[in-house]
Amino acid sequence: NMWRVSPDISASWESMLNNLDATKSLGQYAQPSAWNDPDFLELDIGEFAYDGSVRSLRMNQAHFSLWCVISAPLIVGMNLTNVTDDILQVITNMDAIAVNQNYLDHGGDVITEFKGLSAAFRQEYLQQMQKNNNMTELFYKPLPETVGAAAFLFLNRATNASYDVQLDFSQLPIASNHEETLYCVSKDIWVHDNIKKTSSIAATL
Repeated sequence: NMWRVSPDISASWESMLNNLDATKSLGQYAQPSAWNDPDFLELDIGEFAYDGSVRSLRMNQAHFSLWCVISAPLIVGMNLTNVTDDILQVITNMDAIAVNQNYLDHGGDVITEFKGLSAAFRQEYLQQMQKNNNMTELFYKPLPETVGAAAFLFLNRATNASYDVQLDFSQLPIASNHEETLYCVSKDIWVHDNIKKTSSIAATL
């Protein structure tokens, strides 16, 4: 079962973000037979219509990833009889789908909605957002060990600017002690590549 938590979505980046925002703070209530629904995926439609460019592909990957990390129902509205291989690879990405379909004790949400974060990390996170004109966010979802300890997602809300982000794994909710270095093997689900064991990650979005 699921319930709508947002207005009807339209095929624009802004509408997608608005519906995503409507799910914030609700991840704690998501569970089997009770899912937050921000409406259909608008993949390959409107502003998300795939034109073969890297930017267009990244927009579709971001939309799909966000719906996956918040455990939203994955319902596509595009014409499946006329879909490119690149978009087909997006909607059939088994790693992304595994994040969506597996549940531990939380449906996934923006990181600040989770308990157990240190005050120092909350301040650091907010400072990073402010530095990035409040255009970057970190989403998080705990996962069963059969899939991985957790999934995290950096989002750049802007369409015309890039921003730097950084994360120490010891500050995630999976860490039992935020003062100790935590080494993790992380995987980018869009390049299907394991990164070597590290204690942090940095990226330009």
